[in-house]
Amino acid sequence: MSEQFPIVNIDEVKAEHPEAIFLNMDLEEGRPPAVFAFRRPGREHVSLVTGQAKKIDKALNNMVLSCLIAPSREEAIALFTRYPAAPMSLGNKLLDVVGLKDPELVRP
Repeated sequence: MSEQFPIVNIDEVKAEHPEAIFLNMDLEEGRPPAVFAFRRPGREHVSLVTGQAKKIDKALNNMVLSCLIAPSREEAIALFTRYPAAPMSLGNKLLDVVGLKDPELVRP
């Protein structure tokens, strides 16, 4: 089994960022999901993604890292190196939170 995923203390994050959005992601079978905390994407984040539809993987990665609260940016990048589709999945979940559900605009 590989190293442990970064631990996100949900109570600490909520205390500092009450509006945080928490997303779980199953990355390896038989292990607890990795937990990520994000700030709510704003119009500028949605515009970034929809404006770069031809480079959707890079746009979603940029949005995920831009909105990331926890784990640290370095820990997330290390996870994304091991699980390269994770930013696309997390990015689509974040866009769903703010109401972008049109599959023609954002496709992983």
